[in-house]
Amino acid sequence: MTTLIPASTGLHHVLDGGRRGEPALVFVNSLGTDHRMWSDLCDRLPAGLRAIRYDKIGHGLSAAGPRRRIGMGELVDDLERVLEAHECPAACLVGASIGGHIAALLAARRPDLVKGLVIVGSTPTMGTPQMWMRRFFDVATSGMDTLARQMVQRWFPAGFLAANPPVAALYETMVARCDVATYCEICQALIESDVSQALRDLEIAPLLVCGEEDVSASPAAMLAMAQVMGGARLEILEGCGHMPAAQQPEAMAALIGEYAAAVGIGR
Repeated sequence: MTTLIPASTGLHHVLDGGRRGEPALVFVNSLGTDHRMWSDLCDRLPAGLRAIRYDKIGHGLSAAGPRRRIGMGELVDDLERVLEAHECPAACLVGASIGGHIAALLAARRPDLVKGLVIVGSTPTMGTPQMWMRRFFDVATSGMDTLARQMVQRWFPAGFLAANPPVAALYETMVARCDVATYCEICQALIESDVSQALRDLEIAPLLVCGEEDVSASPAAMLAMAQVMGGARLEILEGCGHMPAAQQPEAMAALIGEYAAAVGIGR
């Protein structure tokens, strides 16, 4: 089922692979991508798992919304509205990169709703203020096309891109189609985003997944994060970069399916 729902930042495009009223896996995309980043993974999930995917404001098929400041609070509010609109009584959130921040913040806010948390390629603070300001000005002055090529080269190992041209083209298209103003606003939000306290406040034991070759959220950084979180489990995927859902969808589906069953999501 595909729907458009109202949210604080505009209309959100949502795909719901199950029945309303059932617990669900809920996938939260990285900056610059849309719901398609999870497609190969979702095709491999165990039968009986409800999977909800949505496009953040200004990404994919979601509207850019009114021109105003977009902070992490608004992005978390939008995720909460997606769950409410789709009558999801319990969720296991799966967040990649900034999606990990959004998911962790909602898990800390709504322990009654969030029963499991999978963080993929994300650390308590992402990048540096200087990096995000440079990205902001590059996009504001030159648009998304040049950035799209740069991001794909950063996200995936060179050998994988050479062997999988359609994946490179898909991800370049996702980034290039992002709304420029929205992308810049979220870059500014990431300058200030620090989910360290939210991670310490969690009442659940999360699953952390990291690509061995991820240059954005390195194994060392994710191991350090795991060590300050009670009961966290870290899985490192060999030969993988920042997008394990695209590079190793079978391994990711197995890890997430096993974890979801352990936290009571799925039939």
